[in-house]
Amino acid sequence: KEVLDPEGNLQPDFKKKELLLSRDLSASHYHFTFNMRDPLVGRNKYLRQALLSAIDVPKMIELFSPGRAIAANGFIPIGFPEYDPNLKAPYLQHDLTLARELLVKAGYPEGKGLPPLTFYEFSDSTNRQTAEFIEMQFKEIGVKLDRVVVDWAEFEKRLGKRQGQLWLMGMGQDYPDSETVFVNLWGGLEAPSLNDSGFRDPKFDAMYSEIVGMAPGPARAVILKRMNEYINEEVPQAVLTFGMSNTLTQKWVKNYKSSIYDYRGAKYLRVQTDP
Repeated sequence: KEVLDPEGNLQPDFKKKELLLSRDLSASHYHFTFNMRDPLVGRNKYLRQALLSAIDVPKMIELFSPGRAIAANGFIPIGFPEYDPNLKAPYLQHDLTLARELLVKAGYPEGKGLPPLTFYEFSDSTNRQTAEFIEMQFKEIGVKLDRVVVDWAEFEKRLGKRQGQLWLMGMGQDYPDSETVFVNLWGGLEAPSLNDSGFRDPKFDAMYSEIVGMAPGPARAVILKRMNEYINEEVPQAVLTFGMSNTLTQKWVKNYKSSIYDYRGAKYLRVQTDP
């Protein structure tokens, strides 16, 4: 907020300094995770769908990451070859009517009979405020949270014991291949490894195993699209936002080209010292 406005433009004070802003898609995303080994949320797809439908993702971006994130529509990030701009994540539309209907299907009309859900949050101010936001969102449909503050070491320890029910996490990709965003749902890497949700689904695992051994191309893209749609429906996790990378440079720095994967570009920079 100090540097960028909600639309991602430089604030007036920085414009006056004639700084240059480079904006690029970042190889990262922010996702909401359910503990799929939990007997409540892990076995009730309608409950997971209801909770996600209550989250106002654009509002969350406005409050916590203006100009640094965009709303996601699935697991495959914008800029990846298989990204589909027409895909919709059906349970990330902030539809409270749908959320309440799904709660009825889940067996908890207006949240009645549903115990408070354990939500893990980290101790920094942004995580705390985001947890407060999620708590208020769920309250609108009658769902209560039991918020538990943990550090990373304690979080991993609890994941290994299959504790907790809900949490928010970030993830970055090492290279532009959609396999890298689905690997954290593969049953072969259960928590406390990359698959923090503990999701193990034979249908999904079969699709994942198939694309790992395939070369990029139309046939692989078809399977990746199917995987994206499948996870958007089953929602063991839901990608809420794709990250944006913002870099400021002085006008006298030449040859700058941002890269979300290669950080060796500094050797090509030239500093213009003449007037």
